[in-house]
Amino acid sequence: MIKDYSEDGVDHPCMKVEGKWLGRSEIDFFLNMPREQLLNQIYMFSPTFNLDQALDGVSRMKRVLFVDRLEEDLSEMSSDLGLELHYQHRRKTKGREFSTSLKESLRELMRPEYEFLEALRSGLNHV
Repeated sequence: MIKDYSEDGVDHPCMKVEGKWLGRSEIDFFLNMPREQLLNQIYMFSPTFNLDQALDGVSRMKRVLFVDRLEEDLSEMSSDLGLELHYQHRRKTKGREFSTSLKESLRELMRPEYEFLEALRSGLNHV
């Protein structure tokens, strides 16, 4: 999204901070991003990026929603709460295909997030 905004000259407030993370290559954006943003899912539950602490924090949540099944999860939550919650897809970035090497670099850079997600999916399915 930030790259789209930069290329299209969109003057969105997020560009003041996040626009500075753009560099000469796609990987630069992720390397320039603060760790709190890069590993935001873990950081939300552990300010020290401790996987066990983050998992413990999530285990106290009533519900965990996953993007790949967001519509179903929202439907279940809507039913549980007795509220009408509707899924809305608001924005889609331009179709960019990341190279295999970039995907591998990003996966390594974000390894703690992947480990966190895998632990959530395997151990906290009841959450």
